[in-house]
Amino acid sequence: MAASDLVSSSRTINVFSPVALTGGAIASTALDTKGWRWAVIAVSVGAMAAGADGTIAVQFSATAGGTYATPTGATFVPTATSDDSVILGVIDLQQMNRWLQCNGTSPAGAGVLGITVTLYGCDDTTQYINSGVGEADEIAFTILT
Repeated sequence: MAASDLVSSSRTINVFSPVALTGGAIASTALDTKGWRWAVIAVSVGAMAAGADGTIAVQFSATAGGTYATPTGATFVPTATSDDSVILGVIDLQQMNRWLQCNGTSPAGAGVLGITVTLYGCDDTTQYINSGVGEADEIAFTILT
């Protein structure tokens, strides 16, 4: 496939599987962003109980096991009014450290949410350090014409 098609030039990774939450910590998988230009973070919010507020911070570190910090404004706040919606955030990865995580606290009341990250804008796919993590679980179809 050509480097310009969607499969070669982007990766969508499920960093926090959709799950029913009743309060507690949210800790996503650490994601290597080396070689990518942009990240689109999608928080999928299902049914949320009244007063079920949470926070999810997009954080970056120079190493996978290092100390993660949140850039100003890179925090999602899913609430009961976010019921059955998708909340997006876009980050210029050239301004950030290499490793990305989404961490926070789940809603205090009952709620359902999941987090995916789509990386795109990679010119050189040989830069992938951990390409297995960035692969889709299944490609259902490809239409290029």
